[in-house]
Amino acid sequence: MALYHKYRPQVFAEVLGQDHIIEIITNALKQDRVYHAYLFCGPRGLGKTTVARILAKAVNCDNNIKNRISKIKKPKIHNTDPIIRGFEPCEKCQSCLSANRGSSLDIIEIDAASNRGIDEIRELREKSRFNASVPGRKKTFIIDEVHMLTKEAFNALLKTIEEPLEHLMFVMATTEAHKIPATILSRVQRFDFKKPPVDMISKHIDQIAKKEKISLDQEAILILSKLAEGSFRDALSLLDQIKEAKKDRQISGEDVIKNFGLARISVINQLIDLITSGNNNRALAVLEKMEASGVDPNYLTENMIENLIEKLKNNPEDIYLKSIEILARVQNKIRFSPLSYLPLKLAVFKIRTSANPVIQKIIEEKKADQKKEPEMFAEKVAEKSQANPVSNLTINSQWTKIINQIKAENPSLSALLESCSPKIKGDKFTIMTRYKFHKDTLDKNNNLDLIKAVIAQIFGREIQIAIEINPEYCQNYFLNKEEELVKNAEEIFN
Repeated sequence: MALYHKYRPQVFAEVLGQDHIIEIITNALKQDRVYHAYLFCGPRGLGKTTVARILAKAVNCDNNIKNRISKIKKPKIHNTDPIIRGFEPCEKCQSCLSANRGSSLDIIEIDAASNRGIDEIRELREKSRFNASVPGRKKTFIIDEVHMLTKEAFNALLKTIEEPLEHLMFVMATTEAHKIPATILSRVQRFDFKKPPVDMISKHIDQIAKKEKISLDQEAILILSKLAEGSFRDALSLLDQIKEAKKDRQISGEDVIKNFGLARISVINQLIDLITSGNNNRALAVLEKMEASGVDPNYLTENMIENLIEKLKNNPEDIYLKSIEILARVQNKIRFSPLSYLPLKLAVFKIRTSANPVIQKIIEEKKADQKKEPEMFAEKVAEKSQANPVSNLTINSQWTKIINQIKAENPSLSALLESCSPKIKGDKFTIMTRYKFHKDTLDKNNNLDLIKAVIAQIFGREIQIAIEINPEYCQNYFLNKEEELVKNAEEIFN
């Protein structure tokens, strides 16, 4: 069994890092004031679904139900036992045991990612009409990844939530709270799960490792804690993976680094020093070595940013600030780049360039010069166009080349142009289309700009472009239609 399954919390006391939520929920259970709808929000692996299951168990626990009834009969009863006080599931009754097995009739889990349509929610509404299997229990619906529901499904769910039946309770979990409609948010109690600190995760890993007789040194525990990124579940998954690596001896930080393709802190510090000092060649050599070793560029970039923030606290230099800004942009580019290390390698040059005032001045002057170039270019184009007029013969000979060049950039546009014909009308390059729809498509800015650019490249100068509907085609079309109608009439009336 996977470690994160084996050590999944079964009662509120075992939930770590979410004390602010557990306190409110347990107080509601103590006072028998459980709300009809909850929304648990936060990143993955923080225990949203786990707390939802424990809450469902606590509400439906047979012993808790008995204790709540006895409190009504004997309101002065006082006891420090959490089970007697009615906020922890007893883990012994039939309700708790069936919930742990996943066979409870009163606790229904729904994965909204795969059951996101209105039909599934209608089915849920039908089920919600029936009472729980035992008096005193609540029919509890746990909806995971609720943000995945369609708009129509949310509207159907809203009706059930806004007019709740006494025997119903909804617990919804999401990693993307901003996608939940305001109409739903206003009718639920929202709890935001927070990432626990690294030292809390380290302590948890250490405890589980001792129970499982896995020997880890402190550096290995710390690295695993940071890799988990605030998730206890991920921390135990990583521990599960590394425990198979070295069964015969203690697992060191070096083992974790090699196993997960990480970079040592000393190497990251060296890389930052090389980049900020302008030693680009050596910095690139270090990056290439990391790439060959299989170091994850996302992990590397994130660690570089963390390291630079620490340096910035002690020594607020502009180079550190610029480095953080550039690396933050690199993180997004790495995800979509086919060469994952390329954005990071380019950042090496950008960082030093951005921090050098002399280079910045040259770049600004270059940009200023580029703004003047279009005006000068326009004058030259005007002169050249007068000197080298374009004829219909030249256009026809180059039309296939124009279409092929456009095809490389936009295949659908080139297909449309194949049905058109070019013509010189006055001083304009006119593209004759058959239909108004074709004309409207070619007139779109992005399409027209591409056509202009390709024609200018082929003829060595800018040429005015016009898009028109071919009147000859339209006339022939209607003449043909008229002839067809006459022919059909003759056949019908003999």
